[in-house]
Parts: sequence; structure tokens; C-alpha cells
Amino acid sequence: MIGMQGALKRLIQIHRFLREFNKQSVHCETRTDLFELLCRLAVEQGGYRLAWVGIQHGDRIVPVAQFGDDQQRVPQLNCGPSDQQSDPVVRSILDNSFSVLNVSKDLILPEFWQNLISRLRLQAVAVVPIRFKQKIVGVFALCSSRQDDFSDLYSFSLSEFEEDISGALEKLDDFARRLDMELQLKQLHLAVESSATAVLVSDERGFIQYVNPHFSELTGYDTYEVLGISFTEFIPPDFDRAVVQDMRAQLAAGQQWHGESRIMTRQGESIWIYQQVSPITDNRNVVTHYVCTLVDHTELHEAHETIEKMAYYDELTGLPNRRLFNDRLQQEIHRASRDKLCFAVCFLDLDGFKNVNDTLGHEAGDQLLKTVSSRIRNQIRTKDTLARLGGDEFTLIITDVKTPQDCSRVTANIIRALQDPIQIDSREVVVTTSIGIAHYPTDGDNTIDLCRHADMAMYYAKSKGRNNFQFFTESLNQKAEVQLALETELHCALSQGAFQLRYQPQIDGMDGSLRALEAMLYWAGSEHYGLSQDELYLNLERAGMLADVFEWQLMQACQDSVSAMGTFGVQFRLAIRLPGLMLRNRDDFKQCLERCLLKSGADCSLLQFEVPETAFSNEFNNTVSILHDLRSKGASIVIDQFGMGGASLRFLSRFKVDLLKIDHGLVEEVITDKNDAAVTSAIIALAHQLNLKVLANGVETRMHYQYLERYWCDYLQGSYMAPAMTRSQLDDYLLQYRDQGIQVS
Repeated sequence: MIGMQGALKRLIQIHRFLREFNKQSVHCETRTDLFELLCRLAVEQGGYRLAWVGIQHGDRIVPVAQFGDDQQRVPQLNCGPSDQQSDPVVRSILDNSFSVLNVSKDLILPEFWQNLISRLRLQAVAVVPIRFKQKIVGVFALCSSRQDDFSDLYSFSLSEFEEDISGALEKLDDFARRLDMELQLKQLHLAVESSATAVLVSDERGFIQYVNPHFSELTGYDTYEVLGISFTEFIPPDFDRAVVQDMRAQLAAGQQWHGESRIMTRQGESIWIYQQVSPITDNRNVVTHYVCTLVDHTELHEAHETIEKMAYYDELTGLPNRRLFNDRLQQEIHRASRDKLCFAVCFLDLDGFKNVNDTLGHEAGDQLLKTVSSRIRNQIRTKDTLARLGGDEFTLIITDVKTPQDCSRVTANIIRALQDPIQIDSREVVVTTSIGIAHYPTDGDNTIDLCRHADMAMYYAKSKGRNNFQFFTESLNQKAEVQLALETELHCALSQGAFQLRYQPQIDGMDGSLRALEAMLYWAGSEHYGLSQDELYLNLERAGMLADVFEWQLMQACQDSVSAMGTFGVQFRLAIRLPGLMLRNRDDFKQCLERCLLKSGADCSLLQFEVPETAFSNEFNNTVSILHDLRSKGASIVIDQFGMGGASLRFLSRFKVDLLKIDHGLVEEVITDKNDAAVTSAIIALAHQLNLKVLANGVETRMHYQYLERYWCDYLQGSYMAPAMTRSQLDDYLLQYRDQGIQVS
């Protein structure tokens, strides 16, 4: 009866220990707290001499909590298969179940257990595996001075220990994850609240549920004023509906939308913003909310508008300039080709304008040009394009032409309108105009042919006595014979090795160091035909030779660069113009590049490809794809002739470039032309605002250098810095550069 009473008391004691552990474990915040509580209650409530918890770490058991009569700390234990028979800890882990050790004289144990049993006079030991998410992570060891304390009568308690510890760990993990999530939410809320970006959250219908303080700063509305209203109410009614429709379509498809839009502030001010809207979905992928960020884009937008205006409109007359005219003409060609329409290109040149400038001065000439522009505009439709190319040269695109008489009427009206005297100060001035007309598609189906033929017709009108208009005819195309002769000479030049390379340095504007060498194509016959570098490339393309000449140029330049760097120990990039034709023939260009790199031993990271800005006007996606591939191989990409191509601002946000190269036509005139100076400085400022570097081409004088230095232009190229050189001259230059260490003048 006494034995049964003792067993009953022991069972009650164990149950009290388990109950107390389950009660107090909910207050633990860390695993260490939990394990220390477990060990303490096992001794204080469960009546065990010693309790400790060890966590498995590789092939070791590392004690992390201990409580009981033993003052010595439990050491780290080996956990290898060789210890399984003698060590209850190892046996419990490897057998994946609790292990019981009843002390006897003939028992063989590791030294740790022998010493522990001796010190505490233990009679029984139980090791319970600790599981977390179905995986054993450690052990809970109970040491008792009672004989058979873990006999079959009490063995159920070991299973309860195992379940209760695992359950407590799971709850603690849930608690920790909740705490972590709450902390993250607090941090997120703090970050959003203190963010310098305006943030709003709406429900799935677009009604605002939250805005951060910066939204109120941006719009002037307090939080309570905007909650519950639709964000679309901030968009002014005159804003481009197509943008709003695109936004709605993207979001309806479950996609993110980002772009520039416009909103109204509380004060009635219209501001431009860069906006990004992202859908938030639940676990069924159903949209529940939208989160929207807004950044004030007004200054950058206005900078864009300013540079667009300066780059594409004539400052004096407000008419489109050459760049915008070329863009409009290309668009009209696309439209006419698609819809099977005809249109006309007219070139107008004022007769006697030079006399007005010479006798009355430039101010009178400017006033005359403004009046002429106004009179011509009054004779054309709003859908037609009138542009000023420069000086007294104007161009006109007359759309939807059905018969030649349509053009005749318009041009005759322009001639009559200009014949009336123009009052300048106290004098009356009469100017006339000569007009040349080319039809699409009869006289050409591309911008070059149409402009060339209209220009030829205009000179024919001048030769016919001026103050008249003439249509282009085949008889005016005698230049074709010259073109044929030119192409013949170009073919001979390639076969006879008459092409050469000239190298011109690109210099760092800050320290004068050599950044790159541009390998420019040179042909002695260019001087005879009066060909610029652009015109040489154009004629090579017309003659079907550009791909072959480009490969020769790239191969020779790579070989020269590898040789020069090896000889002089000077590092630089090799800059080379990448014609649009090569971009349009991706596979041919790829094979060409591989051949050149393989034969020359050059690496692609040596190359700096200079791509004309106009290459982005057509086949944008194909061009960007090729350039992305080149950049991934280490090549640098430079946008050449920036500010001249008509696509300046549309692609910068869509394609990462290394450098913008301002066209020499702009740089050369910065000293004498206010408009070109303004465009150049604006391009540099905008590029720096977009974290882009700028290379100015055409630095021919110290005044050019001083002007560009004033606006912190990054890199400079031109004869003032260093002229274009032959290979032998380049060797001398690099030798001096190496010896001087910084800069060669």
C-alpha cells in the first residue's frame, strides 16, 4: 500500500510539473527563456536532481540551459554513431525516441556520465528528444536520484514531455513570427510615414484609404480631406485621357503601371508627378488594394519641355527647326506609306534677304523673317508643317496632296503673300521667294531623296529668274552621274586599300587624362567630293559597301589599340562609330564583332560604340536589344550627335547609356549662337541631373574649352585638345602621354 501511495504522489508531482510548465511557457519570449523555465521547473516542481537542455550542432550537442544540484556546467558532447550504445543522448537522437538509463554497477558509460552519476548519486537518467517542425533539434535530459524513476509506470510522462516541449516551441515560433511581423509593420509604417516620397493606398475600386504626410505636403490636402475619394479626382480634365486609359488597362490586367502624369493641388496648381501604382493581391490572387507612390516631377518635366523647345524650335520665329522638321517628315512618310497617301516637300529660299541684312542690319533682318514666317503660316493649313532650317531657308510639308495643282495653289499663294511690301521701321521692304517642290512617292520615298530633290528644284527656280516655284524633274538629277562616279571610286578605294584611320583622343575635362581614342574613317577622295564624315558613311551605305568597310575599320582599330597599349602601357577605350545599318542587321554585326575580337585579341570591354541618336528613332526595340547585349559584354555605349537626332528625351528613361556625346555642330556655335549655347548647357545640366556623363565634340578653340569647362562638361574632343592623327602620329602622342603622365597638348 505504501509503494502505491508513493507512486501516486510521484505521478501527481510529475503532472504538477507538466501543468506548471504549460502554464508558464506562454510567457516566454525566446527559446532560451523556454529551456531555462523547463529545467528550473523540472527540478523545483518535478523533483529531479538535474535537468539540462542541449541543442544539436553538427556532430556536437551544445548545452544551452541547466538547473539543479550540480555546480559544474554540462560540457559539449560528441554525437557520433560510435557513441550510440554507451551514451543515452546519442541513442535518443539516432533512435528518434526517448532514452532511459537505469544505473547499475556493470553499466559502461562515457566519462561525463560516470562523473555526473557519481557526484549526484543518480539512479536513473532519461533523455527526451526535442522536436521542432518534425525535426530533432536537441535533447532534454532529466537526472533522478530515485531508482526506476523512469520505469514503465512513469514512461508516459516522457511522451508528454516531448509533446509539451514541441508544442511550446511551435507556439513560441508563432509568437516570434507575429512579433517580427508586427515589428516589420511598425518599421514599414515608420518608413512610409517619414518617406520623402508621397504614398497612398486605395481599395480595389481606387478609393483612398491611406496617405502619408508627404502626400499632404505635395498636394496641400490634409488626410481627412482625401480619405474615401477616388484618386482620379486629382487628375485635371484636360490631361491626356490616353495615359489614364493605359493606366486603367494595365491595372485591370493585374500589372504594375508607372509613368508621368499630372495632378491638381489644393491651391489649384497643376504639378507633374512620376507615379507608380502596384496592385496588392490576396492568397487567391484577387486584387484587394493598390499602393501608389508619387514623386514631384515638375522641375524635370519643365526642363524637358525647355530643352525640347530649344532643341526643336527656332528661337526667332517659333517655327520647328531642322531637327523637328526631319522628325515630322519621317512621321509623314510612315503615315503616307501606311495609308497610301501623297504629300509634297517644299524648299523655300528668300530672294534678296542678304541685301536687307547688309543694308538695314541684323535686327531688321530678324523682323523681316518674323513677318515672312507669319505670312507663310497664314497660307497653309494647321496640319501642314512649316519649318525654318536657318538663315532665310524654310521648308514646308503639305499633307494629303491629291494632284500637283494642290501644291501649285499653295505655293502661288505664298509667293503672292510675300510680294506685298513689309514695313520695317520707316522703310518698306519687298522680298520674294524661290520654291522647289518634290512629291512623295514619285520623287522619293525617304527623307534624304525628298529633301535633296526639293532642294534641287528650288535652285532650279532661282535659275529661272526667282520669285517662282518649280517641281523636281529627272532633268534636274544630273547629280546622279556624280554619285555614280563617287561610288565607283569608293569601290576602288576598298579594293586598293585606300581607306585609312585617324585617331582622335577624348580627354577627361577634370584631369586631362586620356579616356578614349576615336577611330575615324579617312578617305583622301572625301576632300575632292566635299564629303563630311556623315556623308562618307551615307555614300558607303548607298554603294552597299558600309558593312565591309566597317569590319575593316573595326578590325584595324582593334589591332592598333591592342598593339599601342602593349607598347606604351597606356590604357584607353577604343571609340568607334556604329552605323545604323549594322544595328539593323543584328546577326551580321554579331559575327563581324566576333571575327574582329578573335583575330585582334581585343576584349569587348575595350570598345566604346558611338551610336547616332537617330538610330533610336526607328526600330527602337531592336536597337536597344543589340546595345543591351553589347553592354552585358563590357562595351560602353555612347549616344552620338546628341541634340541633333530628334529622339533626345524619349529613350533616356528606357535605356541605360554610358555617355552622351554632344554634336560638334552645336559645340562649334556655342560662342556665336545663343540658341546653340543654351541647348548645349541645357543638355549638360539635364544629363548630370540624370546621372549621365557628357562628351562634347568639336572643341576647336580655347573659347570652346572655357565655355564647356564653365558647365562642368565631363569629357572633351576636338583639335584644341588633340587633332586627329595617323597611326605613327598616335605613337608619338602616346609616348609623350606616358612620359608626361597626365596630359599631352
